[in-house]
Parts: sequence; structure tokens; C-alpha cells
Amino acid sequence: MASDKGKRGGNEQDDAGLWRAYTHDIQPIKKPRKMAEKPKTPVKKPKASAMAPPSFPIPTHKNQSAELDGSTDKKLRSGKLSIEGRLDMHGMRQDEAHEALINFVTRAHKAQKRCVLVITGKGNSKGGEGVLRQKLPLWLSGYPISDMIIKSVQAAQKDGGSGAFYLYLRRVK
Repeated sequence: MASDKGKRGGNEQDDAGLWRAYTHDIQPIKKPRKMAEKPKTPVKKPKASAMAPPSFPIPTHKNQSAELDGSTDKKLRSGKLSIEGRLDMHGMRQDEAHEALINFVTRAHKAQKRCVLVITGKGNSKGGEGVLRQKLPLWLSGYPISDMIIKSVQAAQKDGGSGAFYLYLRRVK
């Protein structure tokens, strides 16, 4: 195979000199300031019980029942508490839904709301459980909203049944 030096009309030293002449006044781009990063907290995978059949509550917090008296717990499970906010995640992609959930819970908590409804949907019609419904327990137990939530349970049929969940929020200290 023939060398292509003759075709270019020069050699490597000429090329390097041309390149230096061409790039001599180029300045590097200043590095952007780094934004403050969120503290990295380990995200635990939900246990098999967190993916329980629709008739069971989804446990997300270690001592959630310690802060919820029996009467309030019963009202929450039966859908008799007043719903003070709703988030419908139908049609959202996972990343959109996760961000919307964080923003919704944070705003509701700051507004001192206690019982809110999150609608994930039930999943596709072929019997598969929806991705958002599967991810919800993991998201509720993760940073930054896990400390804002006392308990989460599947909603009563009138509020969406297995495709929706009540979240009972902590009081703002």
C-alpha cells in the first residue's frame, strides 16, 4: 500500500506546525461551578412484603405505627380521612413520576397537610403490575421524602383501590 504523504503534500512535522499555528490562541473553557449535590443515602430495595398483593398495606417505614393511633390508622385504611391533596401519575415516565412525587410530598408536608392520595394506576390490562406502582414503595422509603411520611396504605376502592395509595404525613416540627 502506498504512503499518502505525497497526496497531502507535506509531512508530519508540517502538520504539527500548522496545528500549533491554528490552535495557539485557543483558551480552555472554564469549568462550570459544581452544584451542591444531594447527600447520597443508600436506597434499600423493598422487601417482598412491600410488593404485597393489593389487599395489604405497603410498609415503608420502620416505626410508622408508633406515631399513628389505632383510630387514625383505621380511618386511613378505610378511606375515611379527608384527602388534602392528590397526585395522579398516569401517563408519566418513571423519572417524571419520581420527581413529581418528591415535589408533591414536599409541598404537602410544608403546607401541613396530613392525608394525601397518590394515584399510580394499576398497570397494563394484561395483568401485569404497573411500573409506577412497583416503584412507589422504593421512592417513598428514599431520600428526601421518607422522613415526611408516617404511613402509606392502599387506597379504598372509592379512591382508586389497588391503583392508588394514601400517604399520612408527619407534622412539621
